[in-house]
Amino acid sequence: MMREEALTVKGRKTVERIINVAISEFARNGYAGASISKITKQAGLNKSSIYTHFDSKADLFCACISEATDRRLSYLGKYINDNKEKDIGEVLYGFLMLYDDLGGEGSDAYFHERFAYFPPEDLKSEITDFTSNVIIVQVQALLKPVFDKWAKAKGVAEERRENALVAFMSMYDGLIIERLIGNREKFLHRLKHTWSFYREALEKY
Repeated sequence: MMREEALTVKGRKTVERIINVAISEFARNGYAGASISKITKQAGLNKSSIYTHFDSKADLFCACISEATDRRLSYLGKYINDNKEKDIGEVLYGFLMLYDDLGGEGSDAYFHERFAYFPPEDLKSEITDFTSNVIIVQVQALLKPVFDKWAKAKGVAEERRENALVAFMSMYDGLIIERLIGNREKFLHRLKHTWSFYREALEKY
C-alpha cells in the first residue's frame, strides 16, 4: 500500500502529481497498458521517485482508485446538497444525468466509474470489495436523506422507503454500466424508459 509516513508539503504535492497523471494514464490505457515510465515522465520525475511513495504499480493503482472515489463522492455530495430543496424527481433525475458526461476517457470520473465496475483481473477481488463496501454504500448514504424527506412528506413507511431507494440504486448501477460499455444514445434511451417507469411508480407509491 502507499506508504503512510509523514510527508513534507513537497512530498504531498509530488504524490498528488503522480496520482493525477496516473489516473489519466490508467483511464486511457487500462491497467495492463499503463506505463510507469510514461507516468513518471509526464509527472516530471524519475522512476525511483514513484517507488519512494508506492510499493508497486498495483499499489499506485489502488491509491488512484481511493483518490478518484473521494473526488467523485465529493462531487456527488455537493450536487445533493445544492439541490436538497428540490422535488425528489428533479433531484434523482439530475443525479442520473451527472453520468451523461464523465469528462472524457482521461478524466478521474471516467477512471473511477470504469474501474469500480470493471477492475483489472489481478486486483478484481480487492477493487470489487471496495466498490461493494465503500462506493455503493456511500452513494446510497448520500441519497438516503433525499428519500427520507420524500417518505416523511408522503407518510411512506420505512420499509417502502428502503424499497424505493434500493430500486433506484439498481437502476443507477445498470445505467452507469450502459454508459460505460454502450454509447450516449443507448444510455439516454434506457434512461428515458426506466426513469419514466420509476418516476410514475414513485408518484403512486
